[in-house]
Amino acid sequence: MKERFNPVSEETYAKRLAGLKAKGQAIDKFLRTPQTPRQQLVPKGQIRQQGLAKAHQAIGKQRVDISQEINQIQQRLEKQKQQQKVRSR
Repeated sequence: MKERFNPVSEETYAKRLAGLKAKGQAIDKFLRTPQTPRQQLVPKGQIRQQGLAKAHQAIGKQRVDISQEINQIQQRLEKQKQQQKVRSR
């Protein structure tokens, strides 16, 4: 049985949009959930706090990037719908 040359091409906008929304919701949940107090093996200090802050900012930026990509997909879908309406007239 032959395999498709580009398996990514099977992915539709709907599948991609659903995947991005799920990933974005997981990031939102992570960012909004406070850390539970537990025993820490790493000493608390300024360097650790700076590292955690940088990681938190990076995850927040990733969430923004996902939301921008979702907006782009929605705009493309709207544009395709408008083009189909024009063609059908």
